[in-house]
Amino acid sequence: PYMGTDSIAPFIENPEKGVYLLCLTSNPSAIDFQYKFSNNSYLYEDVAKLALVLNKNDNIGLVVGATKQEDMEKIKQAAPSLTWLIPGIGAQGGDLEQSVRISNGSENIGIINVSRSIIYAGNQSLDDIRAAAINYNQQINQFLDYNE
Repeated sequence: PYMGTDSIAPFIENPEKGVYLLCLTSNPSAIDFQYKFSNNSYLYEDVAKLALVLNKNDNIGLVVGATKQEDMEKIKQAAPSLTWLIPGIGAQGGDLEQSVRISNGSENIGIINVSRSIIYAGNQSLDDIRAAAINYNQQINQFLDYNE
């Protein structure tokens, strides 16, 4: 098994394909690996910096959990032009407004992933699920408008 640049290369050679690299997760045990400190940076910062260097075809993004706002800011500074996939909103306690504001800027965009809070909304009827999805979409758009 590979766990470095060689495992990413086949997926980024074609500019029409791409990958999201796991950078920082919302779960408490992220500290086990993602917060390993070496050469004056955390592993999650090293992942962001490497992804930026490898992003020659503009087809690499980062998975960045929404529960760690201060660390999200560090990632944005390390790799300001990368797109993010952002889990951790809702059930995991990530702040939607801050996640949208931190991840969306002049160079990058954050894709908010809300799953459990939508599929388990209300009594899980189609109407409740639809209403929850619409509500999140409206909130995201409101925060995006505020950013501009």
